[in-house]
Amino acid sequence: MSWPTLESLITESNQPPKWLIKDFLYQNSIICLAGVPGVGKSVLSYTAAIAVASGRPFLGLEATQGRVLYLDEENGPASQPTYFKWAWRGLDCPPLEELALSLRVGQNAMLSYNGPWTDLMLQEVRSFRPNLIIFDTATKCFRVKDENDNAEATRIMSALSLIQAAADASTTILILKHARLVHDSRNEFPDRYKMRGASAWDGSSDGVMFHLADPGRPPAGLRPTHLIPDKTRAFGLRHRLNITASWTSPDPLDSGIKLFGHFQPE
Repeated sequence: MSWPTLESLITESNQPPKWLIKDFLYQNSIICLAGVPGVGKSVLSYTAAIAVASGRPFLGLEATQGRVLYLDEENGPASQPTYFKWAWRGLDCPPLEELALSLRVGQNAMLSYNGPWTDLMLQEVRSFRPNLIIFDTATKCFRVKDENDNAEATRIMSALSLIQAAADASTTILILKHARLVHDSRNEFPDRYKMRGASAWDGSSDGVMFHLADPGRPPAGLRPTHLIPDKTRAFGLRHRLNITASWTSPDPLDSGIKLFGHFQPE
């Protein structure tokens, strides 16, 4: 066995991260994005999917163009097309004929599949070779029986690693999950958000971030939200990213949601 010298560990130049979305998602990682229901996780994630598929910036952050597979088991037949249209229009309507080559969106595809969800995913990733896979949300996509069961969560995360390897060496997986606010009964620590369910979701992932709404509601328009990192390994989201949103048109039937991001100074 060959052992590197300690000096080489210090002096060798660090390899720059290979970003899928700069300062947000890096390649070959499994990231959990958690938030309370209604905060806008799906619209945010559809925006990220379309940004990567079209090579357009996401929240002002540079995106590397690639193939995207979006599995939506959370939103119903009325909400899902609406969220997609809001995100698409918010990114200035990338040509659909070009998006069709790099973006696949499944609505209840996993729920309606008769076999194991892992078999369906392996078929899809081997044929499409996505650079980004988004699961919306974990409980429904993976047919979770008990979200508090660490053994079940560990098996799912292990299966995702195999699916990631079957897709491409650089594939990133984004898992949407619900969050809950935890109160300290002794009042020794401030309230904080945690991912709902077993701790293995956190322990087996490469990163965890929360999508939260700012307190209160503006007099008119869409409420501001923000992304905060909870767990970051070598690379990933490191600072709070504030998000403002605006409608692209006063006509609700022809409008989209344009998202703007800026990092909060330390």
